[in-house]
Amino acid sequence: MDHRAPFRANSWSTLNSPGQVETAVLQHSSRVFGTSDPQEARKLLDAGLARSVAARLWLIVLSDKQGTLLPLKDWAAIVAAELTRREDSW
Repeated sequence: MDHRAPFRANSWSTLNSPGQVETAVLQHSSRVFGTSDPQEARKLLDAGLARSVAARLWLIVLSDKQGTLLPLKDWAAIVAAELTRREDSW
């Protein structure tokens, strides 16, 4: 039996933090910035934009089994409605 913790259980609260957004952007710097040089990518990274993305980021992590049980189209509509409702506050 596999007793590992669920997806990123020990760092769940930081998954949508500005630091994690920056880490993800830097990991894909060749696609995002067109450079694989970490120092050049760090210079091109906009920390304010990373904070803005993190503030708006919604994460839902589902197992394969859960994915078959939830009406994902309904969830997408709920998220879209919430974003539309909050549009004035951004």
